Amino acid sequence: MDEASVFIILGVLWIIAGVVLIVLAAVKWNFSISDPRFKMIPRVLNHMRTRVFCAALGVAWLISGILFVTGAIPPN
Repeated sequence: MDEASVFIILGVLWIIAGVVLIVLAAVKWNFSISDPRFKMIPRVLNHMRTRVFCAALGVAWLISGILFVTGAIPPN
C-alpha cells in the first residue's frame, strides 16, 4: 500500500469523524441515564461550549479530510 492510498483512507476517516462531530453538536440530547455515574453526560453534551467545540472540531476535521482525499496535502 503506497502513501497516497494511505492518505485517501485517512482522509475518508477524517471526513467521517468530522461529520460525526458536527452531528453530535447539532443534536439536542434528551435521553436520560438511570445510572448515577453517567447522569451528567446529557447535560455536558447540551452545554453551548461543548456544542461549539464539537462543531468547530468537526468542521476542521472535515476540511482536513477533504484536503487529504483531494491531494492538496501531498504525502512526502
